[in-house]
Amino acid sequence: MLIQTVKRYIDEQGLSQTAFANKLSESLPEGLGYSQVAIHHWLTGNRTPDIARMHYLAANATGWVADFARDVLAAIDADVERRR
Repeated sequence: MLIQTVKRYIDEQGLSQTAFANKLSESLPEGLGYSQVAIHHWLTGNRTPDIARMHYLAANATGWVADFARDVLAAIDADVERRR
C-alpha cells in the first residue's frame, strides 16, 4: 500500500523522483530533507519513510505535501495491521 501511495503522488504531481524529494524537503527543517535515493527505496520497498518526518510534514506542510504525509502514515499503519 505504501508503494502505491508514493507512486500515485509522484504521478499526480508529474515530478521526477528528484523533484519529488526536493518538494518534500522544502517543508522540512534544514538538514532533514529527502534525496532521490530515499524516494527510490520507498518505491522498491527497501525502506519506509521516517515516521517522525512524516508526522512533521502532516502537521506543518501545506497542500499536497501535507496530504501525502497523512496518506503515507495511513499506509504504514495499514501495512503494519496487515502483517499482524
